[in-house]
Amino acid sequence: MPHAFTTAEPLMCKQLAAGHESWVLSVACHPSGKSFATGSSDSKVKLWDMSSRSCAQTLSEHSDQVWDVAFNVSGNRLASVSDDKNICLYDYQQ
Repeated sequence: MPHAFTTAEPLMCKQLAAGHESWVLSVACHPSGKSFATGSSDSKVKLWDMSSRSCAQTLSEHSDQVWDVAFNVSGNRLASVSDDKNICLYDYQQ
């Protein structure tokens, strides 16, 4: 059964993160809640710092759009998958 959000107040966007040159196709939150990763049709993976609310790093290993990004449970690995037929694995340290 899908989870339903119930709140007295409407949900509002608290912060925008702009930096990709094209559509953002995926978002993954780090298990610590201190950062997140995005994948885009601009073929880039970006790592974002929640405290500074800015892009901390851009990864450019893919040559085509990035469909998904995911952290492992411990948060020390990030994976990305792209239309370039590659899966990239990154060691991740905050």
